Amino acid sequence: MALGEVVKTLKDYMAPYRFGLIDITDSLNLMTVILLTIITGVVATNQYLLNRMSCYIPVHPSGGGKFNDYLNDYCWVRGTIPFRSDEILPTSATEWDLYDRTRRLNYYQWVPFVLALQTVFFYLPNLCWQYYCTSQTGGDLTALIELASKASIEARKTRKASVDRVAEFLEDLIDARRFIRSGVGKRIRHNDDVEKWSFAGLSFDMMYLCNKALIMLVSGLQLYLIQCFLGLNRPQTQLSQGVEESSWALRHTFGMVMLQYILSGREWPETLLFPRVAFCRVPGIRLVGGDNAYTAQCTLPINMLNEKVYIFLWFWIVFLLFACTLSLLYWLFRISLDPSRKQLIKRYLRVEQLKQGGHNLMTIDSDPKLEKFIEDYLRRDGLFLIRMMNNNAGKVFSSEVVRTLYLTWSARYDRRPKLYHSMTKSQEPVFTSV
Repeated sequence: MALGEVVKTLKDYMAPYRFGLIDITDSLNLMTVILLTIITGVVATNQYLLNRMSCYIPVHPSGGGKFNDYLNDYCWVRGTIPFRSDEILPTSATEWDLYDRTRRLNYYQWVPFVLALQTVFFYLPNLCWQYYCTSQTGGDLTALIELASKASIEARKTRKASVDRVAEFLEDLIDARRFIRSGVGKRIRHNDDVEKWSFAGLSFDMMYLCNKALIMLVSGLQLYLIQCFLGLNRPQTQLSQGVEESSWALRHTFGMVMLQYILSGREWPETLLFPRVAFCRVPGIRLVGGDNAYTAQCTLPINMLNEKVYIFLWFWIVFLLFACTLSLLYWLFRISLDPSRKQLIKRYLRVEQLKQGGHNLMTIDSDPKLEKFIEDYLRRDGLFLIRMMNNNAGKVFSSEVVRTLYLTWSARYDRRPKLYHSMTKSQEPVFTSV
């Protein structure tokens, strides 16, 4: 029952993001948020509700009925000192103090909180992108993509009305963006204290590239956060028995090094990062006759979970960083190449011409109005929205919408030739509807 409720909660959370101005790598970033939320819950449950640490000393102080509870709590709060099986334990308080300063581990107490912080960081790019889209169009972009996605699976007889509706929706958004970015729109924003800091002057595709770069930046910072949190910068961090590992390899290929140790059968008694057995020095317990210090040996079952979590996170973040890099280059290639933008619209119109029974495809390439439709009307914002609609609704439905949009614009262009012939990229009409 509990698992069903968790699945239902996750489905409800992901429902608003099934459609929108996102691609597969953006979905991976959102999936990371869900994974981290689940992992944080599992780690917190094991840490605060189950057996996180058990410490043992051979001799208890007299009258210490609650000493075991005190010992476990003290060592959990204070931290533990790991030793390898072949190392000699310190014999004096000075030696223990030295190891306490150089080897004491206490990061595992903070694992759930750091994971929660990482979850927030991964959600920030999506939050910024959604805010930008909402501030520029009132949230209509997600509604447009959702409407197109649902209409793409309708029957052919009923789909025509949905195509017209999506085309009108897209036309209104393009006209609204053209108005905002026109001279009149800029003057209105300049006089509006609330909107004067908006990013309306930037196109959707450029802001989308910035969002991709932000995801990459967050992913890189997450790897650095893991490095700092686990203390990989400390020179005392050693992974092999008696041999200092390459500092560069440990810092930058943490997951690969850990996986290599697991596959080679070298378990964590040889390591200092995620020890399952460690020692805890409890100094200065005041009893009758003087102060006594105790050395406890502690087992840390929570570290069995922590090690798997951080190895998985390291590989997942590296994969996400690699995927986002490829996606950024792909979108940069699509946006920057001028022939690619033109061929996209021409391809959609050819598909529709074939569906309508037309065979002379050369008329599309020779249409003098098509250039103006692409460069002066759709421009970068319209082309970006069409690409996103294609990602969510498919090429067939997108071609129908493009054809409807082109026919509507063409009829308007023929009725108002002087207005459109005088239109340039630097000077746009405020209103384009009749």
